[in-house]
Amino acid sequence: MKQFVVLLIAVSLANAGYAQSSAPCPAEVTFGIHDLWKAATEGELLNADGWYRTSVYFLNREPWPGLKKIWVVSNYWAADLFSLKDNKAEVILGYEDAGSIDDQLRYTPPEPTHAIKTSIMYHLTLAPTHRTTYKADGKTPDKVITGPLGWHIEGSEGPPWATVNTAIRYVLEMRAKTKDPEIRKNADQTIEHLLKWQ
Repeated sequence: MKQFVVLLIAVSLANAGYAQSSAPCPAEVTFGIHDLWKAATEGELLNADGWYRTSVYFLNREPWPGLKKIWVVSNYWAADLFSLKDNKAEVILGYEDAGSIDDQLRYTPPEPTHAIKTSIMYHLTLAPTHRTTYKADGKTPDKVITGPLGWHIEGSEGPPWATVNTAIRYVLEMRAKTKDPEIRKNADQTIEHLLKWQ
C-alpha cells in the first residue's frame, strides 16, 4: 500500500504516546480505520461496491482496481493513536503480513522478517466530508454534498486486501466457479498456505 509509511516493529504498540491537543477524542480519530479493517474482514474490499463505500475515509479516491492481486493480512490487528495535534493525527495499526494472492489464485508469501509485527502508520487530516447523491435510476451520480468535518486518511486505498479467513473463503468460492485444473490446483495450494496463518 504505497500511500502508507510501513514500519517493521518488534515491540508492543500499547505504549504509543498521545500528544496534548483539543482535537476530538481518539475514538473519533480512529473510527474510519476501524471501519476500513472491519470491512476487510467481511470481504467488502474484494468488490467494487465495498471499495467505493470505504473510499469515503480517504482524501484521495481511486477507481476500483479489480482483483489482479489481493494483499492478505492476519485475522488479528489493533490500532493505537500515535500523535494528535490540531487537525492532524497519526495512528499506528499493527498486524501480520500473510502474503498475497494473484488472479490465478497463486499464493506469494510475505517477505521474510525478524519483526514480531508489521505496522502501518496512517496519517489523517480533519477535513469536510463529502457524500454523492444519485439520480432516480440509483446509478447515475447527481451531485456531491459537502458535510461536517471528519477525519480522512491521507492517500488512497492501495490494492484490494482481506484478512486470512476472508481470503480463504474467497479462494474457495473462486475455486468452485472455475473448471480450469491449473487454477483449482493453485487454489488448493493457496488454501494450504493460508491455513497456517489461522
